[in-house]
Amino acid sequence: MTQLPFQITSTPLNTKDRPSSYLAEGAIINKHVQFRNTPKIERVQRFFQKWKQFPEVWNWYYLTLRKNGRYVEAEKLLDQTLEQFPDYVFAKSEKAKRLVSNGEIYAAIAIMGEEPDLLQMYPDKEIFHEGTVCIYYSFFVELEIARKNFKKADEYISQIENDERIEIRDHFVERYRMENREAQFLYQQEYERIPEYIQPKAPQGYTYKPFAHKEIEVLFNEIGLLEKEDIDAILALPRHTAIDDLLQIMYRSLTEDDYEEQHYNALIYAVWFLYAMQATESLELAKYLLQISEEQSIFFFGDVLIENTWFLYYMLLEKGETSLLDVLYKPNLSSHLKASLSEAMAQVALHHPERRSEVIAWFDKLLQFYIDNIENDDIADSTFIGLVEADLLNIKAIELLPKLKTLHEMQCVDEMMCGDYIEVERDMKSVGNRFNVEVKLTLPTIYELAEADKNFFQQQEQDDFHSFWKVPETYKREEPKIRRNDPCPCGSGKKFKKCCGK
Repeated sequence: MTQLPFQITSTPLNTKDRPSSYLAEGAIINKHVQFRNTPKIERVQRFFQKWKQFPEVWNWYYLTLRKNGRYVEAEKLLDQTLEQFPDYVFAKSEKAKRLVSNGEIYAAIAIMGEEPDLLQMYPDKEIFHEGTVCIYYSFFVELEIARKNFKKADEYISQIENDERIEIRDHFVERYRMENREAQFLYQQEYERIPEYIQPKAPQGYTYKPFAHKEIEVLFNEIGLLEKEDIDAILALPRHTAIDDLLQIMYRSLTEDDYEEQHYNALIYAVWFLYAMQATESLELAKYLLQISEEQSIFFFGDVLIENTWFLYYMLLEKGETSLLDVLYKPNLSSHLKASLSEAMAQVALHHPERRSEVIAWFDKLLQFYIDNIENDDIADSTFIGLVEADLLNIKAIELLPKLKTLHEMQCVDEMMCGDYIEVERDMKSVGNRFNVEVKLTLPTIYELAEADKNFFQQQEQDDFHSFWKVPETYKREEPKIRRNDPCPCGSGKKFKKCCGK
């Protein structure tokens, strides 16, 4: 383990000039202050008046006041401590932390310095107590967290963690690493940019009309898993009219005012068949699918939309239908839906290396669009850019690092996905990927999709779970069924679909 550049001890250093009576009583007071939520003020105050010639006693009294909520008195005592003991590290660190919490960063640095250097601050000392080292470094951790330099804060935490001479380091590391993670999360929440969704108009040229084929009408109206004979029957239908019927399923599913249970697996199956038939006729409705609401997406796809749609968009892009990309320039759309198209774009580069430069040009234009519209809240979308960044890492789009750096600096990338820019740059330039997974996805057949679907539900039934897609036949409903537009039974006054039915 790497050690800090000075001697460290866990043995108290000031016992030689402290009376034995003080040491005995002080050990009790210290334990009382450290381990009680509200130490008794009168008890600690009496001890303070008796032994105020020693700086640590001021610190115990200060902590007692703060734990009892007497912050004004505590601040005054802290200032008095520094007047009496200007080099006392606990008082200096605590005062600097208070300044940081009030946003007075430069005033705090004036007290403690820009970076930790105990030997420079105390040139006459060669050995430091572990408590002194931890309290000293805790200031610099908090300073860097306040400055949003989370990586630097973690480096200081690691310096304490890696020095085995510090016996109390586990507590220090656990506390400040947790604070660092919480700060990063809150920072991401604060700067998260997600457009407010606005429902777009349905595509023109489609109307509700009867199905030409009974097999596809059954697919729309009846619950059930796809069997091989079902797939064979639909693929054997006349291509043009079969595609029209499958597009009718998509149109009806996506434009229903309320979503019917018996239809909710038909949309996925329609997507699968249109992909299997290489139906470029699906372009306009495929675009519209990327523009539905989160509520619709969750109802039809749960959390597997990308897994069930990316290959349709891949097929369209592979066939040159690049007008799909127009969707990514539309305002007020859902982040995760658009990611299906980003995934497909990346897969084109992985499956067709000769088209890599074309794909890079697509992404380059897209990132520049977000840079140019960074102030437009209807467009700026940190979550989507984070998802795009993950796809760019998969194809090692090192050419786009400058634009990614700009977006990170503009605080328009969700760094909870791929990390900060330093981590992204490192991963982009490294061999492989940090998760050690295959990034080139296999193009599935519709038979493989149906088999995987069947296996999933069989496993669910074996685990005694209710199927996501249908209610098992053995299930007996004891209470009346609650429809999505019924009042929510929780008593909120909202519709079920807007409350507990989300």
